[in-house]
Amino acid sequence: MLSARQFARKLRYHARRAQIQALAAPRALPWVRRRLRLPRNQVFDPLRDGEIPGVRIVPLDPAEVFTRPLPTLLAEDAAAAEFFSTRARETIAPRYVAEFTDALAWGHPTGGVLTSDSRFVPALTHDPAGAAFHPIWTRFHLPTPRPLRGRTLYLVTPEARDNYHHWLIDLLPRLGLVRRAGFDLASFEHVIVNHAQRGYQLATLARLGISPEKLIAADRSLLVRAEQLVVPSLKPVNQTLPASDVAFLRETFLGSQSPTVAGRRIFLSSADAAFRRLKNEAELRPWLEAQGFEILSLGKLDVATQAQLFFEASIIAGPAGAAFANLVFATRPAQVVEITPPQWLAAFHWMISARLGLAHALVLGEGPIRSGVPDLAARHHDIVLRPEKLVAVLPRPTAIATA
Repeated sequence: MLSARQFARKLRYHARRAQIQALAAPRALPWVRRRLRLPRNQVFDPLRDGEIPGVRIVPLDPAEVFTRPLPTLLAEDAAAAEFFSTRARETIAPRYVAEFTDALAWGHPTGGVLTSDSRFVPALTHDPAGAAFHPIWTRFHLPTPRPLRGRTLYLVTPEARDNYHHWLIDLLPRLGLVRRAGFDLASFEHVIVNHAQRGYQLATLARLGISPEKLIAADRSLLVRAEQLVVPSLKPVNQTLPASDVAFLRETFLGSQSPTVAGRRIFLSSADAAFRRLKNEAELRPWLEAQGFEILSLGKLDVATQAQLFFEASIIAGPAGAAFANLVFATRPAQVVEITPPQWLAAFHWMISARLGLAHALVLGEGPIRSGVPDLAARHHDIVLRPEKLVAVLPRPTAIATA
């Protein structure tokens, strides 16, 4: 028997499906479609549909399969092993940059690009319901587009608007693709991006040559017709990390520093976090400090400073949070200890460690382990960790010095 939540979800699914099917008929009539500025029922796939007028594809990287070394778990947390073993195979899609002439760009949070002949490009959007159920298919009409002269860069990256991890790991590397495709980032007249005016967002874009006055904030009401629209490929799955993205981020924020570990022992405090706090952090602090850990809150540090901090660390530990995105700057053989709610297991941080060859251990807080599909509601849960579990997994300072 379906629960109330499952029934409501099923009802929404069928309602949207019926709406999309009903609107397919008017979209099939060219004069109606043009008048209402709707997409054609035919979509465009940059990798499969070949060349069409007004579209140029610059291929960059072929598809890749990467096998992640499994993280270390304490014996009492072994029930979580299934979750990670089913995610050990990382499949990365081909990378490319698409350049469109006379294209439409929608500022919807999950993205939306249409070719000059009104074909929607599902590969350049992420919608939780899937491309076939994207909101663009539910619209009775789209607003009159605003014309944009010159060359426009489209960077709408779902989940990156107000999330440090997705900004650093998913959005910024797309600029690396644009640069590799032969474009000068400073040469774009306009840049459409979903952002929340955070300091780290504006600063990282400026570091890459994109000044604030060029930014156009993406929102649902935004529809532009761009003379030239450049769109780097979007990862189909955001729990993947191509090696070229790592190289781009490290070059951007670390330069050509030689790999070295300075021996800093870092514990990422969650005391000022909005959620997923380590509730008994105060109890653990004296022991951590006695073991030589610097207990740090990174929220007020710029990205370059955070990058240097992780670059110099021999151990990085703390409750799971966006600050762990900085693992992309860590140096092998640094060790990572991630403390996580047992109902919210995720691959995001282990994914980075695996790509860089870092030893990644997970320590689960109190509570039952959710080893299958993570409980979305639990991602905001605070964590209680028994001190002996942390003691069991963290090496003594002498162990690090002689490693």
